[in-house]
Amino acid sequence: MTDATIPKRRFRLVIELLEDLHTGCGTGSGVVDRALARDPDGRPIIPRSHLQGIWRDNGERLLAISETSDLDLITQDRWQALFGMAGGQRGCLIAPELKPIADQGAVSDPPSSPATLDWNATARRTGSRVPDDHSLRRTEYLPAGTCLAGIGYLNSDDPQLALAFAQVRRMTDRLGSERTRGSGLIRIADFQWLAADAGFAPADPNQPATGLRLLLRALAPLCIPTTGFPGNIVPSESHIPGRMLFGSLARYALDQGRHPAALFERRVRIGPAYPLPPQHRPVDADELAGFQVLPLPLCLYTPKPGLEDHRVWPHWAGPAHPHAQTSPGFIDQLADPAEPTSDAPPQDKTRAKRPKPQAYLFSADGGESGWHAFDATVGLRMRNQRGTSLRDIKETDTALFTTEQIPAGTCFIADLSADSTSDLRELRDVLPGLCGTAGPTGVLRVGRGGGPVEVIGWCLRISGQTAEPSGTHAPLHQCGEAETDQLRITLTTDTIIRDPLRLGFHTQFSVAALCDALEPDPPPAQHAKQRRFSDTQRYIGFNAASGLPMAPKIALRRGSTLRIDGPLAGLLRDRLKGRDAIGERRWEGCGRFLLDFAPAAGDLDALAAPARDPGHAAGRARIGRREDLLASAERYAVELAAAFANDPGRSRGLTRSQCGNLRGVVAGLPQGASFAGLSEALLDYAKRVGKRRDGGTWSKVFTPTHGLIDALQRSCVSPGRVTQDADLFLRELRRYAAADEEDPQPTAPEPGTNPHGSTSEEAAQ
Repeated sequence: MTDATIPKRRFRLVIELLEDLHTGCGTGSGVVDRALARDPDGRPIIPRSHLQGIWRDNGERLLAISETSDLDLITQDRWQALFGMAGGQRGCLIAPELKPIADQGAVSDPPSSPATLDWNATARRTGSRVPDDHSLRRTEYLPAGTCLAGIGYLNSDDPQLALAFAQVRRMTDRLGSERTRGSGLIRIADFQWLAADAGFAPADPNQPATGLRLLLRALAPLCIPTTGFPGNIVPSESHIPGRMLFGSLARYALDQGRHPAALFERRVRIGPAYPLPPQHRPVDADELAGFQVLPLPLCLYTPKPGLEDHRVWPHWAGPAHPHAQTSPGFIDQLADPAEPTSDAPPQDKTRAKRPKPQAYLFSADGGESGWHAFDATVGLRMRNQRGTSLRDIKETDTALFTTEQIPAGTCFIADLSADSTSDLRELRDVLPGLCGTAGPTGVLRVGRGGGPVEVIGWCLRISGQTAEPSGTHAPLHQCGEAETDQLRITLTTDTIIRDPLRLGFHTQFSVAALCDALEPDPPPAQHAKQRRFSDTQRYIGFNAASGLPMAPKIALRRGSTLRIDGPLAGLLRDRLKGRDAIGERRWEGCGRFLLDFAPAAGDLDALAAPARDPGHAAGRARIGRREDLLASAERYAVELAAAFANDPGRSRGLTRSQCGNLRGVVAGLPQGASFAGLSEALLDYAKRVGKRRDGGTWSKVFTPTHGLIDALQRSCVSPGRVTQDADLFLRELRRYAAADEEDPQPTAPEPGTNPHGSTSEEAAQ
């Protein structure tokens, strides 16, 4: 397929830095005052919003040039079509998020993590060249020569918009901060239009079905606001609500000039898109059909730590703590109390924590092999508010604010259902570019700022199959083995139930609320014993016709659970068997529920966390790469202490000054040096100090017996960060040496113990 025949919808942009570049994230990191913006994997990036803003400003400059000259560079209509207007229609141009790559290769080149530069700068006193006191700042930069690439979208087939975009793209020559001072000079190394990716689809897409499951992926960070009146922090949901996904699909259909009656007449019900764990992603339609993601029931509490000494490790990181991350230890508050045994002491339900809103359950096979509890990732990003155009940028006061964001690359699962196969097929025919066999040719716009989300796979839900868990736990519509005088109802989505007596909404998930939701066929009034764990949240949105905010509603939060004991339980089960949802706004996915869903009943292993890295000692929780490096230095210090135990005055093998000398050798190496260069410099230094009178003993640490080089090689394996990792490793060794000098006869530290009574991470701070 030639470039002329490829639809100009999806493009790949590659830039090369000609000068050092800084894209701030609003925060610092360690000794760095202004750190680079990074993705969840720690790689430096150029955010999509920054590149979109630069292109918007350059487009406005081209517009001003066109209005004051005879050049036809860009028109007002094309500029608005590309970038949109405040309070108007959203623009069709979606800038990519640029990530570093090893070279300007194929589209599938994996992102790399290049070495960064740190620049120190101070302010000057007024009328003098003397540095001002307390003004030293350290800024992290991407070095010149780095290549970055990303994939963006132009949701329009108009060739004139493609030409206008080319004009804007060619005018962009600088990115990042301090562009007027020479930083951030770039060149466009490559730009090409791409064909659609081949997403996976079912083997027989035309078989009759009344359910459709979509696999979504966020191309950029998403902010799903939970309120229309935020403060300094704009809070975000951890999932995509059904009402927002409904609006995104409707907007996409209208942009294609189609009006599907099944969608606009609400004959298709669109559920919320719940996030998948980062380590799980389906590769085909069959695997996608078996995945299940549910909100964590509010009746499952987490035990609080006991009153014990936490001087060594925090309670959540200790290797022997009963509530470490390797064993969540959930307590089912609705379960009947069991007789305590010697193996299982009685659980204290009064000392427990409620589940978080971003807590979910995941199963890869519908619950057959148990459930995994995980917390969806929601990060923070600091930003500066500015005007919507160059004309009013000086009239708008700059305001710093923070947004919560779902990280880019997060995958979601959304279930769509309809009453008939024809309604579902009509929706599929309207959206062939989203879930066709040719892969995505467009993207959905979701959340604040219209974050791009693409559909990368789909599967059908055949009649008779349910999206509810099966296996050891009783799913919906399969409650034959459940006790007739006991019923447990768990809400899997937000549920809106009106209270006719108080002319409002039910704020408690109770028998009364359930009977009101079953109108006009409620069960007869009977006394029943009920136990509930529920919460509420505001249900906000916009009116599709007027574009104005709709009146907020009070919804029962997903995960709310109700247990009913007595004869009324059987009557309610009969009323609920033929329903898939209760309450209002079911076309937006509200009111979905499960019957007799108790994943923690009698077997807490069903909620075990996913398998951990076998290299982690004693199942201890890890924060990240930094803590692993500090733990490696700790283990080496223990080994070195045992090796030099019979050497008076050298019980740990190294003194504080000697570790400082080794750090000086590392500091003399250029950034980005390889491990071969590091080991050569250290061995050369060992030969020089070994000739001294007092250098023979401690220089033994370089021999294969004591293995300092081997320990560094096992630890400093991050590409481009060998010198930084080696410096952190030696700095931790210096702390043990300092403790040795303070205590003339110390003992070897226990594994997992810091000599200062804190974690290795706290010591490094």
